[in-house]
Amino acid sequence: MTESGVGQSMPSKRSRRRVAAIIVWLFSGALVLAAASWLLYYRVTFHTFAWWSVPPSVTYCGRDYLEGRTVDALLPGYTYPQVMTVEPAGWPVYAQLPVGTTRVQAAGLPCTMGLVLKRGGGQYILYGLSGGP
Repeated sequence: MTESGVGQSMPSKRSRRRVAAIIVWLFSGALVLAAASWLLYYRVTFHTFAWWSVPPSVTYCGRDYLEGRTVDALLPGYTYPQVMTVEPAGWPVYAQLPVGTTRVQAAGLPCTMGLVLKRGGGQYILYGLSGGP
């Protein structure tokens, strides 16, 4: 056996770099695709790309809800089941349901005329249904 025959069975340094570069590019592309998909979902659900701020509107139960006033306490006479979370901030969104009334169910969650987003510091942002019932 010659020395040149031994060297041919191992992959060259250049081909290993090429494979490593392809893996890095594929991984980077997957990250970019995942981030773009999440931003698109966020845009469709909250009507903004500004994930760091309170959304101007929220889509829930097939309807759009527009941002309203900020209050320091929840209104009495309603129940507030949590229906979603605004990520990545982790702000919970609650459906505002009058006590003792019937409601339409969508995917097991209550549809409502109003939503409430809970921000830090005990502040709540009210969202009203855009349009009519």
